[in-house]
Amino acid sequence: MGDLKRYPTLAPGAWFRSVDRPEYEDRYFDQLYRLDPHQVLADLRSLAGDGVTPVLCCWERRWQIEAGRAWCHRHLVAAWLTGELRIEVAEL
Repeated sequence: MGDLKRYPTLAPGAWFRSVDRPEYEDRYFDQLYRLDPHQVLADLRSLAGDGVTPVLCCWERRWQIEAGRAWCHRHLVAAWLTGELRIEVAEL
């Protein structure tokens, strides 16, 4: 899958598999709101490299997300960046 890079700053805490979805979202948004969204975007762009659009990958299966059996923090990051920076974060 090419040169996959990680950005641990956006990784959820160790609690991520031990709480229900509402608590997960509360905890994760608390985590995101402690970050500087401008710095996060700059870091992601730097990781992607010159002229490359950064892409956040999700490893959850779409059918599991749609069935409510799993959820994806990448989607929460996209919503956070959109709200904080007023930018479009495309969903692929």
